[in-house]
Amino acid sequence: MSPKISFLFGIVTAVAVVSLAGVVFLLSKQGGAGGGGADNSDNGSTGEASPSASPADVSKIISDIGEKIGLNADAFDSCVQSGKYAEKVNSDSSDAQKAGGNGTPFTVIVGPNGPAMTVSGALPVEFFKTIIDTLLAGGNAMEKVTPELQPYVTEAKNLAYKQVDGDDHIRGSAEAKVKLIEYSDFQCPFCKRHHPVMQELASTYNENDFAWVYRHLPLTSIHPQAQPLAEASECAEEIGGNDGFWAFADSVMAQ
Repeated sequence: MSPKISFLFGIVTAVAVVSLAGVVFLLSKQGGAGGGGADNSDNGSTGEASPSASPADVSKIISDIGEKIGLNADAFDSCVQSGKYAEKVNSDSSDAQKAGGNGTPFTVIVGPNGPAMTVSGALPVEFFKTIIDTLLAGGNAMEKVTPELQPYVTEAKNLAYKQVDGDDHIRGSAEAKVKLIEYSDFQCPFCKRHHPVMQELASTYNENDFAWVYRHLPLTSIHPQAQPLAEASECAEEIGGNDGFWAFADSVMAQ
């Protein structure tokens, strides 16, 4: 091969290597050739995988929390192993999807006159306080949504949603004037960030004015721990009542 041809061949090879590196970089940023990469949103989960544990590790996490909150170990373990609450968890997920939820946390805000809006993501506590105060005063809550938060909020006057009933986990009164129905995932990092916001709201308002309703939306494709944790929380409610559920939920979200 002549020196000139060797030189040209070297240039072509270098260009090919650089081009291939660029393709690999782009694919890695997108999460792979299938396009199923992480969601770039900084306030909610739709496609972002969280660190997972083995089934044995999840079982230990569940049993440790049960012991921590004072549940009968044998009864709790028997309930968890039975899988009896899988259908209830799946039903919550179906209800969320019907209401427009495809990521977590997803919140349906219901005012004195019915559903007012849905919120996708973990928004600041000040936003929720403004919305709650407006609804309690009989105002139009959608008018209080600032431009930067509008992408996360959808008006929901005619929303088909599952109304609050005796099967729900509630902090506050089921008859409260304003109810925030949160669909959440126990492995979702954004839900863990959002949990203290909801705790603050529950401690700020009178239970007749505000209620926090927790429902399940485990994103099982990216959060493999979420389903067993959700089912275990139902067992915590079966054994420890409403307080048992919330003690379990608070403990998981604090991890």
